[in-house]
Amino acid sequence: IRTLLLPISERCEAEAVELAKELCNQNGIAPIEIDLFFRKEVSTWKESGKPSRLLKNIVNQLIRINGSEADLLLASNYFELHLAYQGNDFLMTFEQASAFLSHAELIITLAKNNLSASQIANLLSMRDTRVPFTRQTVDKLLGRVRLSEKLNSDKFFELYDQDIQASQVFFADANIAECKEIVAEIGDRFGVDLNWRRSIDILIPDENLIAFVPYLQILHFQCSISEFQDFIITDMYEFNPRGILTNEFLNRYPQAICGAGNPFLNNAKSVERLTPSWVRSKKPGERPGAWALFSILDNLRSMGFSARRELCSWIRMLIHRVILLASEIPTALPQPFTEDMLEHLLASVKAGNTQTYGIVEQRIVDAIANLRHPSADGWKMRGCNDSVNASNISRKKLGDCDFQQLSSKRVVAYEAHGGHLTKLYLEDHLRTLTKVLKHRKAEWETLTSREDWEVELIFVAHSLAEDVNDVNVEIDGTSINVQVTTFEVFLSTYSNDELIEPVNRDLIERISTARIPNAVREKIRTLLVLMT
Repeated sequence: IRTLLLPISERCEAEAVELAKELCNQNGIAPIEIDLFFRKEVSTWKESGKPSRLLKNIVNQLIRINGSEADLLLASNYFELHLAYQGNDFLMTFEQASAFLSHAELIITLAKNNLSASQIANLLSMRDTRVPFTRQTVDKLLGRVRLSEKLNSDKFFELYDQDIQASQVFFADANIAECKEIVAEIGDRFGVDLNWRRSIDILIPDENLIAFVPYLQILHFQCSISEFQDFIITDMYEFNPRGILTNEFLNRYPQAICGAGNPFLNNAKSVERLTPSWVRSKKPGERPGAWALFSILDNLRSMGFSARRELCSWIRMLIHRVILLASEIPTALPQPFTEDMLEHLLASVKAGNTQTYGIVEQRIVDAIANLRHPSADGWKMRGCNDSVNASNISRKKLGDCDFQQLSSKRVVAYEAHGGHLTKLYLEDHLRTLTKVLKHRKAEWETLTSREDWEVELIFVAHSLAEDVNDVNVEIDGTSINVQVTTFEVFLSTYSNDELIEPVNRDLIERISTARIPNAVREKIRTLLVLMT
């Protein structure tokens, strides 16, 4: 039975042998002649190109023994597929067609686990070098057993809309350089190569975000597919980039930034996979973008499905930030805020989370912290106006912002927390201080003795868990005085008259820039209306 190279699961092999014996017996073939019978039938089939009715019947029933719906379809189509693989489309020999179909059960299993035809072909090519596994040969089989991968249009565009929202949440008020740095750091965690950061910078240059829009669109589309399918991401044509779904996807791009025509047809026509030779084929002006696109996709191709899927989600969010910055006209806010406007805004911050991704809360804390620690008194500021999700470790700051005074050997840091402050969140922040303090201690040594420096860390939240209280801790030999308070208490420190200037400077001017999503500005306008 094994010499027939039939796609029979190992768990069903013993049962298949017994069934073959029974079927042969029913047709007058003695057990001792079974081997001779099959060798004769296969030889006749190979020479004539047509299997006998008896052989077809036996093979059909043996394959059906696997039991799944796909296997039943495979059994019905086995000989037709065998013939097709020897035709002009695939040019396999008789033996290669048999060897290919021997892997059909594994192909079916992999397809059911969301591996695409290209990925399955890639895996099987390493498993069996006798057979020309390609996306097309695998897809031919999957089509016959009704497992061809198809993108669900509803889910695809649901993902598109989710990515827009996620981009606003995770990037908040970050500029494009900060967004790229976040994505680059995520890639570093997954072990991407040294070209990763450079590729992102080339594909999305700070001075001209839309320099390579067609390549961005290709990257966006391929990274979207990765949410649903484990496929060879450098393969351009597995999911019909000329189809209706692709056209609808491209039409989602604002007219102000989208390129002319279909980027796949314009840039990868008749190219199955992106390769270094494809990069070299581009004109000099396009070549940097083509290299960056290939480099990013090639990095993603080398990853496991889970890692690729996660990193692709960050790339999609980054591209949505590019779309926003390149096309969105900022919603106008009243400038400057009057005292009445300020009163309404502060009242909304005291009332609860403003749902502005922490932007309003952090900018309000910046404004008051700047007021508390004037530079005229020797305070050196660090972190004010940083984006909400800026890394404290990379910026070497002890909170969202901190103020250092050499004369008193003091650092006062502030951490704005929209919502409910829990002990877990507080302890996690204290854990990260160890890395930052190493850098700050080295800095203190250049200024004065590193001993006797004191750090005051103030958490400001809308509400506090019962087990969250002021506490003194020591981290790496440095005394940390942790204080917790609410926005209601914190905002009562100064009068509105004292706050009007710093709020206009640290909040209003900053959120009026294009880097802030219009959704945030619209939310602020809504808050002003609600509070009045």
